[in-house]
Amino acid sequence: MMYTFGDVRTPLPSSAQLIEQIVRKQIIDIIIQASHTAQNIRNARSLSAEDVIFTIRRDAIKVARLQEFLSWKDLRKTARPADDGPLEAPDEELFSIADDRRKKKTVARLPWDPISGLVAEATGIETDLLNDEVVGEEAEDDIKRRLRMADMMTRDMSREEYMEYSECRQASFTYKKAKKFRDWINPAQYVDFRLNDDVVEIMGFLAWEMVRKLTEVALGMKRSEMVEAIEGNVSEEGCRMFSSPLEKTAITPEHLHAAVIKIDKDNRDPYEVLLAAPLYRRRVRLF
Repeated sequence: MMYTFGDVRTPLPSSAQLIEQIVRKQIIDIIIQASHTAQNIRNARSLSAEDVIFTIRRDAIKVARLQEFLSWKDLRKTARPADDGPLEAPDEELFSIADDRRKKKTVARLPWDPISGLVAEATGIETDLLNDEVVGEEAEDDIKRRLRMADMMTRDMSREEYMEYSECRQASFTYKKAKKFRDWINPAQYVDFRLNDDVVEIMGFLAWEMVRKLTEVALGMKRSEMVEAIEGNVSEEGCRMFSSPLEKTAITPEHLHAAVIKIDKDNRDPYEVLLAAPLYRRRVRLF
C-alpha cells in the first residue's frame, strides 16, 4: 500500500510497523469519540456512519471524500444483480444504472444537514458548517494533485511494472478482510459498542487515507533531507559534475516521526491545547 503512494516496492518493516501503530491509534481515537457521540447525543448502543462523520466533521476534505466513497458504495449496491453475485451485468446496463443514479444526484447526507436547513428557514441565514463550493474546489484540487503524482510515478514504468502497480493500488483494509481488520482494531477493548459492517468499512477507508497522508508527508520530509544533503555537497569542487544519481530509498521511521510532528502541528487547535480537553471532547486531528 505504501508503494502506491510513492515509497519503494518493499518498504522497511520498521516503517510499515510504525504506520500500523499510528493508524490503529487514530482509528481507536475516532471510535472512542464517535461512541461518546452515539451514547450522549443519540442515546444509542451502536455506532453509525453519522457518528463517525460528525467526529471528523472539521476535516472538510476528508468528509467530502468519505461522502463520495459512500455514494459510490451505494451505487455499487444498486448496480449489483439481484443475486448479489459479482458485477456481471452488461456494460450498457451498468452505465445506464450509473447514469440514472447521477441524475438523481445521490449524495451521502451529513448529520447536520437537517439542522442547517432548519436554521436557514427560521433565521434566513445560511449556515456555513461546510461551504460546499469551497470544499468542492479543494476536493477537486486534491484529486488533481493525486492524479499528477500517480502520473509522475508511472510514466517511466514498463508494462509489467504498471500491471504490478495497478494490482497494488487495489489494496484495501476491509475488502474481503473485514473480520481481520475488526480483530486488528479490537474495539471491544476500548468501547462497549458494536461496530456494524458499514462502520467497519468506513474505518477501513479512513485507515487507507491515513496511510496515504503519512506516506506522502514522510516522502516530503525525505526529499527535504536529500535537498539539504545535495546543497551541502555541491559546494565541494567537482561534486556537481561527477556525483552519481541518487538512488530511490525507502521511507525510514525517522521520516515518519517527522511527518507526524508536521501533521500534528499543521492541524493543531490552539484552544484545545489551552483547555487540555479530555479525549472525547478533543478534535480528532486526522492524518
